[in-house]
Amino acid sequence: MILTGNRPTIRLNIALILMFVVLIVGTASLIGIVSFRNGLKAIDEVAERMMDSTQSRVSDAFDAFLALPHAINRLNADAFHSGQIDIRDFPRIRQRFLSQIQSFDSVETCAFGSEAGEFISAGKRGSGTFDSALADKMQDNHYRVYLLDETGNPGKMITMVENYHPQPRPWYQSGLAANGPAWSQVYVWASNANIGISAVLSVRDKSGTVVGVQQSALSLAHIEEFLQTFRKGKPGQIFVMERSGFMIASSIPGVVVRKNPAGHEKPVNRIQAIESDSPLIRDTAIYIRAHVTDFEKNVESRRMRVKLDGKIHFLSVAPYQDNRGLDWIVCVAIPESDLFGPVQTNLFTTLSVSLIALLASVALAFLLTRWLTRPLVELTESVNRMRQGAWVNTSENIRIAEVRILAVSFNEMAEQVRSAFQTLEERVKTRTNDLIQVNAHLETEILERKQAEEALKKSESVLKSVLSATADGILAVGSDNQVLYANDRFADMWRIPQDLLDTRKDEALLKHIQDQLVDPEYFLNEVCRLYQSDEKSFDTLVFRDGRIFERLSQGMILNDVLHGRVWSFRDVSERKRAEGERVELERRLMQVQKAESLARMAGAIAHHFNNLMSVVMGNLELALMSPTVDSMLRSNMLEAMKASRRAADLSGHMLSYLGQSISERTPIVLTDICQDALTRIQTTLPEAIRMRIDLAEPHPVIQGNAGQIRQVVTSLVANAIESIGNHTGEIVVSVGVRTAAEMTHIRFHPQDWKPDDMRYACISVRDTGSGMDADTVEKIFDPFFSTRFTGRGLGLSVSSGIVRAHNGAIAIESELGKGSQFHIYLPLLADKPSQFQKAAPAEQPTDSNQKFILVVDDEALIRKMAQAMLAHFGFEVISAADGHEALKVFDENRDDIRCVLLDLTMPGMGGWETLAGLRRIRPNVPVILASGYDEARIMEDDHAERPHVFLHKPYQMADLKAALSHACKDMSHET
Repeated sequence: MILTGNRPTIRLNIALILMFVVLIVGTASLIGIVSFRNGLKAIDEVAERMMDSTQSRVSDAFDAFLALPHAINRLNADAFHSGQIDIRDFPRIRQRFLSQIQSFDSVETCAFGSEAGEFISAGKRGSGTFDSALADKMQDNHYRVYLLDETGNPGKMITMVENYHPQPRPWYQSGLAANGPAWSQVYVWASNANIGISAVLSVRDKSGTVVGVQQSALSLAHIEEFLQTFRKGKPGQIFVMERSGFMIASSIPGVVVRKNPAGHEKPVNRIQAIESDSPLIRDTAIYIRAHVTDFEKNVESRRMRVKLDGKIHFLSVAPYQDNRGLDWIVCVAIPESDLFGPVQTNLFTTLSVSLIALLASVALAFLLTRWLTRPLVELTESVNRMRQGAWVNTSENIRIAEVRILAVSFNEMAEQVRSAFQTLEERVKTRTNDLIQVNAHLETEILERKQAEEALKKSESVLKSVLSATADGILAVGSDNQVLYANDRFADMWRIPQDLLDTRKDEALLKHIQDQLVDPEYFLNEVCRLYQSDEKSFDTLVFRDGRIFERLSQGMILNDVLHGRVWSFRDVSERKRAEGERVELERRLMQVQKAESLARMAGAIAHHFNNLMSVVMGNLELALMSPTVDSMLRSNMLEAMKASRRAADLSGHMLSYLGQSISERTPIVLTDICQDALTRIQTTLPEAIRMRIDLAEPHPVIQGNAGQIRQVVTSLVANAIESIGNHTGEIVVSVGVRTAAEMTHIRFHPQDWKPDDMRYACISVRDTGSGMDADTVEKIFDPFFSTRFTGRGLGLSVSSGIVRAHNGAIAIESELGKGSQFHIYLPLLADKPSQFQKAAPAEQPTDSNQKFILVVDDEALIRKMAQAMLAHFGFEVISAADGHEALKVFDENRDDIRCVLLDLTMPGMGGWETLAGLRRIRPNVPVILASGYDEARIMEDDHAERPHVFLHKPYQMADLKAALSHACKDMSHET
């Protein structure tokens, strides 16, 4: 150490030596550390690439190996399906199977079992020999195994099993259960001490019915041979196991199965990986079960660094799965030591070279410092000044020539370096700017290209997704008649097998689909024409099975050149069917609306007809009371009265047909009504016709009018008698109860009737008469329609109206020449019938001067007729033409009016509203309500005020007198 001033310094030679030593040691250490870390990283990368490559190659090899038996199954199933090979042509099937197992080393057996219990197979026995098994139901269905000679024909029988059936076998059940290609469970070969697996596929005939299962068996020993060959000369091992833990294959020989003692049922047993004789496989399986969750359900690809068999290993675990039910685990284990050896060697070499370089550098530094130190000391100040300043020249006043030359050279060099540095700085700056611009341009171009590529990929992906998701079948065909694209929907709609679609030949597709169409000639001609044109086309295709497709076609044009054609098919079968149903529904709705309109019109006509008949009958009756009428005129008037009554009855029948005649209803026992009506009919029944009666127990009860129900039963039986005519026949009348679910009839009358979710009483009348065709059934309930002779036919139409008025319906079953059956459905009585609200008792007359009767009717002729009848009874009459006038007149004469005869249907204020107004003026005033409609229908509505008496139009003097007597209780004026 040298003390300079107050600061200690070190000698140059020592400093140089220390500097060289530190530099070399640091450099060697840094190189060693970096080299070691890079080695470790390289090991991880190499191991990862090696495991990924191994997994990929193993997966590819498995795909190719395992696809073969399914391809063989598909070829055989297609041959059976198309009828190319008969499933009972056993010699031909045996030769086909033998050819297939001879062509492919990995396929051990090909077999087919049928639903009929038959079985045929061809398999390898080793040493180039083959055998064949057969179970023929046409013989005794025994399972026999024969050795095959050189020509493939059966020779010596080896084994026989009695009453063999393939259906219970696991491989057969696997084929039936899967909706397509599938795998059986892994099993042990009884013949060659190996394990195998079978590819199975259900076989269907042309109608789609399963006729059997096709099987192709593989020996998994071929997978083990591949793994052992693949890992030969490479580090690490590979093994494959099931999720259950049983071994499938391994690159380590002899660890998949374990031999059994002689005489055992099976030559070998499968081994669990955790019980393997190989420590590496056993430790790997134990580690996976301990550290991988849901191992038996879900294993994702994983890479791990674990300790196996006492050594650190790189472990890769990946599932191998296919869409046919296969689910294996592939494990790749590579010892770290196999990859770490080169790194250790490189590290040792680096350290050795660094140590040698360190020793040589120290010796060389020592010699150089002694030679250079003395002349260089004088340059120290100059160097220090230059070190402290910016480009200061060194002093050249040095006595040592070499050092002086060195100093001069140093100064010149410093000047040159300064100039060169400035020039270089400017060039670097300029070049840097140029490079920045070029890089920016390149980055822009690269970004734009990447964006364009991503947009193109995204567009293609979106287009494929859209075409795959659409409900239409899409087909694109190039100008060379090659299929460019076809989505899954197209294949499903046209029922095209995948292997045919994979051929990409449009001509083959046309041959397959033309037989499905009603008019294949039009289809083919149109296709050929459109392929030569760029026009847009739209038409409809009709299939033999009832399907309907809409076809849209357009040419693919690029740069004004036709490059092919795109076809779009849409299944509109349901829409066409729905349109037909909608048209039928609209037709039926129109018929119902028309019937309702006619009903309203006919009801109004009947009402006005009854009013007019009231005038006619009333005036005839008044005229007959005149003493001046001679006998001839009286006879004519009586005939007119009789015709008027028949006309009134006809009006009542019309209201019944329209369902507007609702007579008084009470709870009635349906069987009693039918028994009463049928007893009367049996007395007049022709001798050639026999009647059988079947009445239900317990007897159903309905709410109805006994007379009308009796009329319906009588009308239906009379119709049955007419249908049988003079021939011998039988009529069966039955009464029962049915639910809505038991009414399976397609059509009811009325057509808009639908059964509610309840129980219905049913009257059935069946005859063995002439029956009816569909047109007659449509018109059977029309008024005055008859198949016998003109002038008959109101019976069934009136019956239909009565049933409709009882909230029921009629269903008909008839076939021409085989008789007819009528079913009448009426709601069962669920609750007690509601009682009409009765009017309060009429007030007793308090004033003998109450002698006026108020007649309210909008028809002047009726008012005049009623006034004449009442005058005949000795009453004085006050009349009003509408409700408003009636209330005014009644209010003015409230104490003089004894009773009110009130019409129900009037313009403006109707009968019910007028009745309420009268009762507000004078409570309990006697009121007689008159109407041409049925009493029960009028009274079924809920009104606050009720009349004392209902008088049905047309009425006669006796009817009016009875009504007045009932309403007023005391008739002081008697005639």
